[in-house]
Amino acid sequence: MGSVYTYKDTSGFYTRGPLIYASPSVFEGMKADCSAVSRLARLGLLILLLAFLLHLIGFTTPAWFLPDPTFTDTFLGLHVTGLGIWEVCGTQDYTSFCIFLQNRDDWRYSVYVRAGWHYAVQVLVVLGFISSILPLALLILYMIRRNLTRRRTILIVTIAFSLLSGILILAAIIVYGMNMTKDGGDLSWSFGLTAAAGTLFILGTIPLFVDLFLRDKAHVERLP
Repeated sequence: MGSVYTYKDTSGFYTRGPLIYASPSVFEGMKADCSAVSRLARLGLLILLLAFLLHLIGFTTPAWFLPDPTFTDTFLGLHVTGLGIWEVCGTQDYTSFCIFLQNRDDWRYSVYVRAGWHYAVQVLVVLGFISSILPLALLILYMIRRNLTRRRTILIVTIAFSLLSGILILAAIIVYGMNMTKDGGDLSWSFGLTAAAGTLFILGTIPLFVDLFLRDKAHVERLP
């Protein structure tokens, strides 16, 4: 049986045979990197994480709009209890169920869900969700790896994509709210969560802006 060698490579990992495991110094370094990040950056991350969670819940749940509680759709044969941007939910004979919106075009609100503005809302919220993933990933990387190059660039990209996410989401909110309430009914909690998410994506950039400004100021002051 051959010998098994244990050695430490340049990345701080110990290797023994085919197995590679991180040395304690690696995790201690990551912990030190996180502790060196300013409170402003941590606050920004918390706000963006909250915004991401609210948006994920908001745009996937069927409670953007509530019709008049006395309304029963005679075409579907159900009492509509909630309308999302993807599906409509209701009850029929004390049984609750949901129907994907694009599968039906013979009910009262089909004129809305088949409209161009409704498709635009769907596109905007999806783009807002996709564009929110990058700043979260970059900000987490920014916090756990202090020795990254171009840290200022990473922070600027994080801010830019967070603002983009907020703008896209709020644009969807405005379009939906202006068009969906023309014939009565009320906007509901899924709409509210999505609106809050868009607002938080924008507000979350404020501590990051301040952190960037303070870092630039400190860098200038250190110049000879």
